[in-house]
Formats: sequence, C-alpha cells, structure tokens
Amino acid sequence: MQMNSTERLEWIAENNCKIVFEEGVPSGRLKRYFISIISQDGRVLELPRGDFDNLIASSFIKQDGPEDSEGRTTYRLTPDGRAFAKTGKAA
Repeated sequence: MQMNSTERLEWIAENNCKIVFEEGVPSGRLKRYFISIISQDGRVLELPRGDFDNLIASSFIKQDGPEDSEGRTTYRLTPDGRAFAKTGKAA
C-alpha cells in the first residue's frame, strides 16, 4: 500500500496503530532498523526511518514504555499527532 506521510499518519490514527522500532543485527558496519506500523487487527506497514524521525521531531509520537526483552520499542500517537491526523493542525 503506497501512502504519503500525511495519509500514513491518518491511517495510524484511524486504526489505533502502534509503531514498533526494532534494531536488527548489524550487517558489517551498517546498523539495521525495522520500523513497523501495526494496526489492532494485525495489518503491518513499513515506516521509513525518515518519516519515523519526523514524527518524533514533530512530537506526533512518543515512546510507550521501555524497550522489551527482544529490543523492540513501541510508540503511540500523542494528542498533537491525533489532532494533526484529523485536522491538519496540532492541538
């Protein structure tokens, strides 16, 4: 499913998704990151690293608890992120 960043934010809000950031095993000197958007019904979309970084910088997502034992960190929309997804303006 191809979406631009605004459509992706709307989809996250509409489907009450969580975003999971997972560090993979490095390949040589390169670090690998897997960032997934997971809906309540189990649908999964990949989130590009740049979009993830923009969501954090805009305060549209925040960490939801500590990193788990498998190295995954969950993020959820903030009130500003939900408001922007609905109206195009932060709360």
